[in-house]
Amino acid sequence: MRQRLVGIISGIVAASLVLSACGGSSGTSGGGGGQAAAPVVGILLSQSGDLADLGKPMVKGGQLGFQLVNDAGGIWDGQKLEVKVHDDGTTEEQGRAEADKLVNVEKASAIVGATGSGVSKAVLNSVAKPANVAMCSPSSTSPEFSTMDDGGLFTRSAPSDALQGQVMAQVAYDSGYRKAAVIGLNNAYGAGIANVFKDAFTKLGGAMALDPVLYDPKGTTFTSEVQKVAQAQPDVVVLAGYPDTGAIILKEAYEAGLFTSTHWILSEGLRDNSLADKVGKDANGKYIIAGVIGTSPLATGPAFDAFKAAYEKAYGADESGTPYTANTFDCAVLIALALQKVGPDKAHDGKAIAQAIIDVASPPGEQVTDVKQALDLLKQGKDIDFQGASGTLDMDQNGDIAAAQYEVWSVGDDGKISQVKVVDVKEGQ
Repeated sequence: MRQRLVGIISGIVAASLVLSACGGSSGTSGGGGGQAAAPVVGILLSQSGDLADLGKPMVKGGQLGFQLVNDAGGIWDGQKLEVKVHDDGTTEEQGRAEADKLVNVEKASAIVGATGSGVSKAVLNSVAKPANVAMCSPSSTSPEFSTMDDGGLFTRSAPSDALQGQVMAQVAYDSGYRKAAVIGLNNAYGAGIANVFKDAFTKLGGAMALDPVLYDPKGTTFTSEVQKVAQAQPDVVVLAGYPDTGAIILKEAYEAGLFTSTHWILSEGLRDNSLADKVGKDANGKYIIAGVIGTSPLATGPAFDAFKAAYEKAYGADESGTPYTANTFDCAVLIALALQKVGPDKAHDGKAIAQAIIDVASPPGEQVTDVKQALDLLKQGKDIDFQGASGTLDMDQNGDIAAAQYEVWSVGDDGKISQVKVVDVKEGQ
């Protein structure tokens, strides 16, 4: 099936992809029932702010997913998706404002995004729920989404940090650390990892040196937070953050002596090849964070190889392995498949679309990785179980991925990030 998917996308030309993904075209006539409007879909991801380095290739992944659908003939009776791209700015304020434009001005049927959990939560509560618009986030991993009232509108192609917190705790404990501290962003993402890690680490037999220390995402210095941790004398510190603020914390921790007595484990939000340069070098010219490890969900889906080939052909760059880029591609495809499933009469029924996302991503149904084949099967009224680039995408009724693979990565002497090992984890382990 991977070969078939590669065959479908082999004719994509980069320039036409970008132009059509940013614009779209009008729909064609439906059979016997007039003309259904060309559906508008939104991409709301970070192109500026703390997560811009992650968000930029993610946007391309989402555009590629929607373009594959259009190249396969579109949905319904040949209607092509009209894609609107907006920047959430990695802030709740900008995320809400741009989501409002997508929903209330451009009339988007569904949104890929947002990037960070705090922004997604703000958009969901302030914009999506009042307007009944479905969201599929490729990267909002807070465990809070599993239990909050989302109005039946929120799904995600990335696993919950309930899984990542377990992985981080196991890595810390298996490394021989018994006294831990957590520094995390004071938002749904940072607090979520902090709480899951604390529970998992203590269940394994470890102890927390102090309660999780949460910091202001808008802060510019974090001396007091670093001092609290230093005084507690942990043997390992988990940092759940984003590159800009996280780099400041790591540099201040080094200056406070925390790198001589303490080991560090970083969350996937910090998996950025520019992080070492942002933190800086020591007096001997060596990267301060060389040897530091971290964890990230790993894109290992059945369609990944075809996605990688398509991405490189379209954009001339190998960014397909950037965290959450494959997940963004999957969210875009799932939204399109869900729109096909619900039909034009429910194109603005967010709850129906979100449920259809879960249905097309999960068993039962024919397993399929090929976008055109998936669309054709749905048009025939058949059930499908779409297998994505980031994973198999099997979701529970909360819209959560039930199992995932994580990589343990390390910062090398050259400042670059490389994989150390792969860990499998399932919900409830």
